[in-house]
Amino acid sequence: NRSSNLLRSIMKKILAKYSIVIVLLLMAFLLQWKYINEFPSHIHAWAQSDRYALALGYNRNEFDFFQPETYVMNHQFPGSLQYANKSTITAVDFPIHDYMAALLMNLFGSTAPWVFRLYILVYSLIGLFFLYKTCDLLVKDKIIPFLVVIFAATSRVFVYYQAGFLPSIPSVANALIAIYFYVKYLQTQSRKSFCWSIFFLTLAALSRLPFSILLLAIIIYEAFQVLIHRKLSILKWATLIISLLCVGLYFLYNHHLQKKYGSIFLNYALPPKNFHEFKVILKVIWIKWIYQYFTKVHYVVFIILTGAALVLLLFRRNAILPVHKQMLGLFILFLAGNAAYSVMMIQQFPAHDYYFLDTFYVPSILFLVILVSILSGANNLLRYSTLLLLFLACIFVLPRAVRSQEKRRLTGNWD
Repeated sequence: NRSSNLLRSIMKKILAKYSIVIVLLLMAFLLQWKYINEFPSHIHAWAQSDRYALALGYNRNEFDFFQPETYVMNHQFPGSLQYANKSTITAVDFPIHDYMAALLMNLFGSTAPWVFRLYILVYSLIGLFFLYKTCDLLVKDKIIPFLVVIFAATSRVFVYYQAGFLPSIPSVANALIAIYFYVKYLQTQSRKSFCWSIFFLTLAALSRLPFSILLLAIIIYEAFQVLIHRKLSILKWATLIISLLCVGLYFLYNHHLQKKYGSIFLNYALPPKNFHEFKVILKVIWIKWIYQYFTKVHYVVFIILTGAALVLLLFRRNAILPVHKQMLGLFILFLAGNAAYSVMMIQQFPAHDYYFLDTFYVPSILFLVILVSILSGANNLLRYSTLLLLFLACIFVLPRAVRSQEKRRLTGNWD
């Protein structure tokens, strides 16, 4: 009896401590394992093949990080694929993830797609783990953080690229890690947490430039705090300046590569020509991608939670805590920056669903965390209602995510 009780006690502790890891691994197996060694194909096979080629290029050039190359000699930017170069070197945003995939290929002795895909998948799971930890910091419930992770991880576009080749997923993960440390900093004023936040945010911005918008949002927010409190932290601002320098210096080096070798990756803005074109493109995005970004169930949940939070705050203004106000301020700055960036790149959105991951995905999840944090902390009725709503939503969206993986791989004579 003592042995069985001890064993049960140990099992309970293991489940309590590692239950989120178990949930994430089960979801990864359910959604990704079937496709883990699939060659870049189907939607955006071109873009994914370019990233796969970068990893193979590092295996060819003895891992020279600052000379990224593929197999393309007639670079598209500039040149429009008309002129062949002597070199396959290309300009590209900080290719740390392609480089890490190349190192793993060398370690495992295989250049098969599963190595790259598994690296991106594991990185995504780490990001989701930190999303759980962020919820755990803010939400007065043990189950809601699990449901938030499942809800966030069943976006169809996220699921499709979660074990792919694009750097958007690791940058999303790095942004989620950065948000966790920044929330921890807001709660504890720990300078160490602030530095870790900026470190991961710098990694996110280096490999996918749109994530520098979150970095700029934090800089603007912190500048407001200096003006309000008349207090300047040398360490914090030194960290922010170093981060900006890292992003800026690699941007300049990338421009040098582009001028010298050309690039197979887009490196300029594509805004609408006029307001009419802007409206037409928005309509195309709505028809083509709106239910690939999130399902109808996701949108309904967002609407219900937002409405409930607004009604709550109308009658109980003290329901919003200082940390909620700080996060809402950051969210508004982040959202505004991404909206401006989206207008500048609007012509890319109709053909590239993954631009949503670079822009509105992380702000949407951040807003969800803020909503459930406010509602679950108000009273038990709202806490259990939020839990029930998320639980029912997860029951519906998880099988839809599985089916979306199959639908995105349907093909025909047009492929």
